[in-house]
Amino acid sequence: MGALVLATRHEPIFGADEGYLWYGVLEVLRGAMPVRDFRSYEPGRYWVLAPFLWVGRRGLLAVRIGSTAVLAVGLFGLTLVGRSAGLGWGSIGAVVVVGTVWAIRPHKRIDQGVLLGLTAATVHFLDAPGPTSATILGLSIGVAAVFGLNHGLYGAVIFVLVVVLGALKTDLSIGSVAGYGAAGVAVGAAPLWLTALARPGLLRALVHRRLVAPTQRRSTNLPLPYPVPGRPSPQLTSALPVGLVPLVRAVFCVVPLLALVATVVAFLAGGDGQIEQPVLTGAAVVALVAWHHVTSRADLGHLQTVAPVAMVGLVAAGVVGLVIAAVVSVLVGPVQFETFKRWRHPERYFRPDSPVPGLWFRRTDGALLAAVAELGAGSSPGSCWIAVPLGGWILPLFDRRSAVYDTFCVYPASPDEQRAMITQLRAAQPEVAIIRLEALDGRDDLRFDRTHPAVWEYLNTAFVSAEVATPLPESIRVFRSAG
Repeated sequence: MGALVLATRHEPIFGADEGYLWYGVLEVLRGAMPVRDFRSYEPGRYWVLAPFLWVGRRGLLAVRIGSTAVLAVGLFGLTLVGRSAGLGWGSIGAVVVVGTVWAIRPHKRIDQGVLLGLTAATVHFLDAPGPTSATILGLSIGVAAVFGLNHGLYGAVIFVLVVVLGALKTDLSIGSVAGYGAAGVAVGAAPLWLTALARPGLLRALVHRRLVAPTQRRSTNLPLPYPVPGRPSPQLTSALPVGLVPLVRAVFCVVPLLALVATVVAFLAGGDGQIEQPVLTGAAVVALVAWHHVTSRADLGHLQTVAPVAMVGLVAAGVVGLVIAAVVSVLVGPVQFETFKRWRHPERYFRPDSPVPGLWFRRTDGALLAAVAELGAGSSPGSCWIAVPLGGWILPLFDRRSAVYDTFCVYPASPDEQRAMITQLRAAQPEVAIIRLEALDGRDDLRFDRTHPAVWEYLNTAFVSAEVATPLPESIRVFRSAG
């Protein structure tokens, strides 16, 4: 894990996603409440990362160290459980390797660590089904929910599947463990539900964020076409060497089928009082359920979140599976690290003076970075800006606060939501506005001026176009307050 941090400590910011996480932790250190006071993930990851940033001078490296620590905890737990469930030291080493080489995006390491921890608890239950292991599995599900309610939901489905499997294969009584599991969930999720009860508005914000809003837009994410054979997959062809696209497409299509087959076989196999191959079965069940995360947005980032769990299942399947997992992980994983890309294409990167010394940037961000530095020279740290829809990395990098709640506003907004954003702008009176009018995922209907037309009109009325020395792409507009 230390080598992973050292290898990636100066990599470019992973766009809006990593900036979104970094900004949220800084807001928590300022006393804000995630979800309620600013758009965010569930509070758990911010609470865990806040001490790292408090010690690490609020910098990006501290975010990456903290995220890697969460991954290390999940991976360590899985190796301990895997060893006790019968994995040899060679397989344990392979588990560590596949759990590391897929940790490409620092902000995704938290989700990877949570899923690996959930896998460890699932394997432990399958290896020794009973009240104690059910309680531990429930605890892991509750903790997972604190980091992401989607992970908690996956955990609930996993719990049902493995308890039924345990009842079929052993003398386990479902009623004897259900209560223990529920108690474990309640205790594990206590930081979230106790905070929701104690902090007015948090519960309502969570319900809207995770239930009402996805129901209204009929999706949990911005979907992309699933990369089945014969279907164009620009999310792969634009990000991978041409020779690797068929392999990654195969991973998208074959891995969930393997997880399904392994799960079905586990249910259909004869029972002799114990569950055979608990590591393989546990990893297959978790990968199968969590594959929803991949289908919600079929890109490399979401694949890399769940892939380590699936690779663990392959490792546990035997020598052939171990070889396949190793080959796929080594071929697909490292080429996505920016360090590798920078080695192959050094002309695409540069290392300017920035608020984070030593950090690399992509040359495509050079003009925007120079313009932001110029605009920032006339304002003080901590002042309010607006940088949307995918400019969230600008705010923590230059120590600015968002004038609006939604720093990741990629979905079409209702008239009420736009009026609320305009009200926030009027109250905060931001000095600078940085707006990207890119067609997200190649869709013109997801340009900011299309998703938030009333806000765009207000910005053009209440702000004036800012003149900057560095020419910017047509898709980036910068404004200064007219006041």
